[in-house]
Amino acid sequence: MMVNDHTLFTAIESHHWDYPDRLIPSEVVSLHSDGIVAIKNRQLKNVFANKVPKFIANNMHELHEQWKEIETFYGEESFSMWIREPLIDQEEEFLHSKDGMMEERYEGLVFDLNQSTFIPPTNHRVITVESDLHIHDLVQISSSIWGYREEDQPVIFKQRKEFIRKSGPDGGFTLAYNKEGHPVGYGNYRFSTDHEVLYLNGGGVLQEARHDGVYSSLVAHRLKMARRAQCRFVTCQARVGHSAPILKRLGFQAFSTYQYWVVNRKARASFESANK
Repeated sequence: MMVNDHTLFTAIESHHWDYPDRLIPSEVVSLHSDGIVAIKNRQLKNVFANKVPKFIANNMHELHEQWKEIETFYGEESFSMWIREPLIDQEEEFLHSKDGMMEERYEGLVFDLNQSTFIPPTNHRVITVESDLHIHDLVQISSSIWGYREEDQPVIFKQRKEFIRKSGPDGGFTLAYNKEGHPVGYGNYRFSTDHEVLYLNGGGVLQEARHDGVYSSLVAHRLKMARRAQCRFVTCQARVGHSAPILKRLGFQAFSTYQYWVVNRKARASFESANK
């Protein structure tokens, strides 16, 4: 079966918003309009929770009209944006004029399970997180990688356990262990609501365990999960020059690139207030 660009773009991008209703907190609201998907968390005021994962304008008139919708949706709150390249003429200048700053570039990657028969080997013990012991290891390893405070770990444990309970077979976490039985990395995953796609939603590896195939083993484990579930695609948005080259060596193909922008509305408000 031929796969068109729209199908691939949707498979790559929809991990931001394709959640079963039971996993969407009541404080999260979204905007779906022509060329726009925007997500807002009414409790969390950071740009990771408040994001525009789809923003496509075909000309400057559309850009101005869509921006009015975005401004109305977020008010004075800052937010992030994922903008598929290429941008239209003058779009970058427009975003800078709205206090936007391009932070990173990502590649939209696809592993087509119908086309590729090769699954890379798993060179580390990798498990799917299920028990309280596994969740404890998950919290410890993620805290070590991302620097979470020790006093926050009980809350993180509770959140992870609740997420796994609610997700059931539709998503969760994987853990990689070294030869000594210590956790050295983890990965997130979630199936699309139609179970055609497995989304790779990030993860991390301890600094001292990098360059030893841990990341590749975590990816391979999830590819096998997707094949058992009879998915068509495994997708992710991977940072250019970081995880993207590894994934391409494992058989993923790049179909799109994205600029990741942060629009800092509060910085502008502070500047304007200071200059009145």
